[in-house]
Amino acid sequence: SLIGVHTDGGFAEKASVPKNQIFELPQELSWEQSIFIEPFANSVNAWERSKATNVTSIAIIGAGGLGLGLVALANQLGCRNLHVAELSLARRNVAKVLGATHACEKLNETYDIVFDTVGSVESRNDTIDLAKKGGQCIFLGFENPTHTFNMSALIRHQKELKGSFAYSKSQFVKAIALAKSCDSRWVKNIFFAEVEPTLAGFLEGDFTHIKVALRPNRQKN
Repeated sequence: SLIGVHTDGGFAEKASVPKNQIFELPQELSWEQSIFIEPFANSVNAWERSKATNVTSIAIIGAGGLGLGLVALANQLGCRNLHVAELSLARRNVAKVLGATHACEKLNETYDIVFDTVGSVESRNDTIDLAKKGGQCIFLGFENPTHTFNMSALIRHQKELKGSFAYSKSQFVKAIALAKSCDSRWVKNIFFAEVEPTLAGFLEGDFTHIKVALRPNRQKN
């Protein structure tokens, strides 16, 4: 179970946390940068499951926290064919800053590995379609709990489907270092009263700020 998700505390001023779940942050890492650690840890797990190399062609659907973490990991490895599909212009621009070689609303090439960080019916279909014959499809998104696809085409093209969920402690530590590549200005600090309208804005497609941090005792930015 996830602390603050399956147990109370995600939107509390204080929460009880097991001591072995506490990690020391480097002094040079800002609190805004640290917001990316948890989603990036998920990205590390998915990336390691893919066994990608620097010559692997990569497509990432969605440039939220998970997708941006994958971009940073691919760039760290030196991948030169790294494409991102994302509806938000702001998120596409950040993906380019982190190392994406191409970012647009919808991709139409084929790739060795395709990551779906969204989990919608459309994004999952796109993931399978964008994978080359013998390619990998790695799913991280949860938007839709079920999915139906053409099993015959999957068999004939020998595509591999993988799920990726959560992370190990060692992967979380790797994500701490990876978060240093993020810009503190990508994060907006908010108060409790701003949570609901902020989430409503995300649902309506307003991604002016890439990430938002609930920090009730902190001055807004």
